[in-house]
Amino acid sequence: YDMFFIETIVSLICLFFGVIFYFKWSQQQKNKNRNNEKNQLNDKKNQSPLTKFKEREEKNGFPLAARFLAFEGIPNFPKGSMSAGIHVTNDGDDWVDIGPDYQDYIQKKKQFFESSLRSVFRSDESSIEAQQEYLELLLQTLHRKYSNYFTITPPPFTIDSTNPNEIIPQPPNTIYKIHVKPTNDIYYTNDFESCPLKLATLLIQEDVCILSESDSKDDEQIKFEGPSGKLHTLVAASVCFSFSLPSKFLLPMGQIHAAVNGYEKHLQHKVNKVFALMKSSVIWRSNWHWIPKNDSHEVGSSSSDSSSSSSSSSS
Repeated sequence: YDMFFIETIVSLICLFFGVIFYFKWSQQQKNKNRNNEKNQLNDKKNQSPLTKFKEREEKNGFPLAARFLAFEGIPNFPKGSMSAGIHVTNDGDDWVDIGPDYQDYIQKKKQFFESSLRSVFRSDESSIEAQQEYLELLLQTLHRKYSNYFTITPPPFTIDSTNPNEIIPQPPNTIYKIHVKPTNDIYYTNDFESCPLKLATLLIQEDVCILSESDSKDDEQIKFEGPSGKLHTLVAASVCFSFSLPSKFLLPMGQIHAAVNGYEKHLQHKVNKVFALMKSSVIWRSNWHWIPKNDSHEVGSSSSDSSSSSSSSSS
């Protein structure tokens, strides 16, 4: 009897301390989880939208730009709805990117320009001033961000001695010599006075499109294009990798995207408003397309609109 009593007492004591230990451990885990949740919330507040998209891509395997298929990261964003996915970049130079396959892209562009220029490059006379403005902005960015890739003479800007944060652009019509170090190409801007965009697009990997804004007095056109009453027409473009240019040149945005499933219903008004309200901001968005296997959609040799490559664009 005494032995049974002692064993019972020992068991109860062990159970008592076990319960106390469990509750302490459980409380520590709860506190740890709360701290982790707080840290995650703080991290989410500090991270950019792009970081959130990357996390979701790793978690669910969605392409970066397909986030509208199932995305709960934006407040009041209905699951399964479609978004234009437009954001303002915090870095004024972030609209240009030089990747490891830079030389391959530039080589393909040169081939397209030589073999089928009209398929990949179009320019309306009304856009020359805008093309020149784009080229000057591009040269400033390349000089500031990618001086290891390009030597531009004279420099496209100087630094204000009284304010280091301010730049002083060169006078209009300055002639530049541009040495592209990875390809050893040399260009002079005065050789491209009638088509500045052609030079600009030979310096970077991306396709480039210039849109011109105009007022519309046609009620049906306003209804089709969007609520702002503004038309945004494609007046100059160099397109080697994204879509077939000839069929879309000199068309407004709504007609350019008329064949895109869901564009008119979900995106047209949003995109039209963004373009109508945009002033000097640098914005970015992601875009994606399905392509057949082993088909890079080189529009210089194929005009199929159904085969497009993934891209990221800035305006």
